[in-house]
Amino acid sequence: LYVSWYTHWASRDLPLSKALLFIGIMNTLYATYDIWDDCVSRQVDRSDASRYAELLQKDCCGAVSPRCIGGVWFTTSILITVGSVVLTLHVIPEAPWIPSLTDMSQDSKFSLLIS
Repeated sequence: LYVSWYTHWASRDLPLSKALLFIGIMNTLYATYDIWDDCVSRQVDRSDASRYAELLQKDCCGAVSPRCIGGVWFTTSILITVGSVVLTLHVIPEAPWIPSLTDMSQDSKFSLLIS
């Protein structure tokens, strides 16, 4: 990625944007899995969801469970993840079409060789 940033080919930012998209999606998916694991699939008395449910039971209504809080957090995380991916894919510009490897510049061939 470092080498492709300092070359002069037309789509030099494409590998960087795709790598950042991949890293961002992986972080978001891990956070979503962590919400599922800690709040929805099992109930831990010291989790954030159980503490938040205790606060809501004292303040507004007594019918709030930690799994319900975890379900709301999980659904919110899924919606944010899907929305972010769709928005990012619409913002990233399309790369120019290269019909064959002979039409590529030397910088492009070097970047492909390294990666």
